[in-house]
Amino acid sequence: MPYEIVLEDLCLEAIIGVLPREREQAQRLQVEARIGYERDGKGFLDYAQVRESIITHLQQARYELLEQACDGLAAWLYASFSPITTLTLTLKKPDVFVDCCVGVCRSYP
Repeated sequence: MPYEIVLEDLCLEAIIGVLPREREQAQRLQVEARIGYERDGKGFLDYAQVRESIITHLQQARYELLEQACDGLAAWLYASFSPITTLTLTLKKPDVFVDCCVGVCRSYP
């Protein structure tokens, strides 16, 4: 039976960017995820573990581009949680501009 976990407004600090100051100082990153998975009737996908895995991966990986972070995180989640069947990720840098929040979004089969 298909289900979907939804994570909204997950905020964390991570090194992400290409500018020298972005490579040295962590900045705020917002993550949203829609994670489709199959439940076989007995098990479940633990959203607490998924959340912690997202935080740990993004803080350790130190990506340069949001696109790289999105693709790398997707690969990590698929490898770490076998029940995942579909995934939509949105990564945002809310502090880049004062008048808007900038980010990327991608869906994975």
